[in-house]
Amino acid sequence: MATLTYIKERTQTVSAMKAVMRYCMKPAKIWDEQSQRHLIGGVNCDGGNTITEFLATKTAHRKLDGINFYQYVQSFSPRENISYEQAHTIGLEFAAKAWPGHEVQVTTHCDARHVHTH
Repeated sequence: MATLTYIKERTQTVSAMKAVMRYCMKPAKIWDEQSQRHLIGGVNCDGGNTITEFLATKTAHRKLDGINFYQYVQSFSPRENISYEQAHTIGLEFAAKAWPGHEVQVTTHCDARHVHTH
């Protein structure tokens, strides 16, 4: 069973949001050898273009201060024998149910022993 961890981000600036998103989108982290693709997606947005999209939405609604973003990590035990592709699909489905109507970037990191999705 996956665990979900909230990562508290004390710095809630647009720059901090961009830095977290860039980390999550690092090509070497999201490259899945088995499927031969980068595991990046989005809910109510395009996964690969989320920084631009998030900023456009925030600007349109005049929400460039206060809470800018939340980060969660969904982790699977190595004993679960789940593929990165399966974890990515579960991450997208979870994000769509957990945050309906919101833009959510979903990336699956394939560079660690334990499968996890941001």
